[in-house]
Amino acid sequence: MVSNRDSLGRGETGRSAAQPPRPGEELRLAAFVALMALAIAASEGLGWPACGPWVDPKTVFGIAVPLLLGLGLTQRRRWLGLGLGSWRRGLGALAAGVPLALLAMLVLASSDEVQSHYALHGAAPAALLIRYLPGILQSEVCFRGVLLFGLLPRLGAPLAVAVAALPYALVHLDKPLAEALGSVPVGLALGALAVWSGSLWWGAAIHLAGAVFLTLLAAS
Repeated sequence: MVSNRDSLGRGETGRSAAQPPRPGEELRLAAFVALMALAIAASEGLGWPACGPWVDPKTVFGIAVPLLLGLGLTQRRRWLGLGLGSWRRGLGALAAGVPLALLAMLVLASSDEVQSHYALHGAAPAALLIRYLPGILQSEVCFRGVLLFGLLPRLGAPLAVAVAALPYALVHLDKPLAEALGSVPVGLALGALAVWSGSLWWGAAIHLAGAVFLTLLAAS
């Protein structure tokens, strides 16, 4: 017989429901949410000089600290969405999600505000991939990895996806208005994809493709 934990690890999380708390689980959940909120705030608010593209507040407080919190305070100690999940679902999501993301970026790039915001970011596609990769990893690991899958056993899929989408939308408040508003449905869609596939990586690939394509369109 396949356990619920095993089925979740293979990407069957879309059918998961909230589980009753174990002894001490409420306290661990409260500590997890509070410390994740502090880590996210620190990743966005601290401004020490970066020591290369991988040593700055976003990677320390947006990736390393959340991973430690997830490993220490949640039931997902061997998972947290970091595996490949269901590769069949993931590949299907890529086949449908990348064209949809490119179409959405094409619409978004028609905004004058978006064009002016990203016009100065123009570079070769390979350079843009390298430039955007740390930030994309921070969003995916923090929001749709640790936070989403850490809350999933207790809150169930719909509420966990909604909670994880909230800070993702908040960190887009300094973006052009159309992009900030669009971050809400994007966050929900990528969160649902992570739950459905059992992995954050398929959504991360779509996210990265969309970011690069948007910049190329705005700079063209």
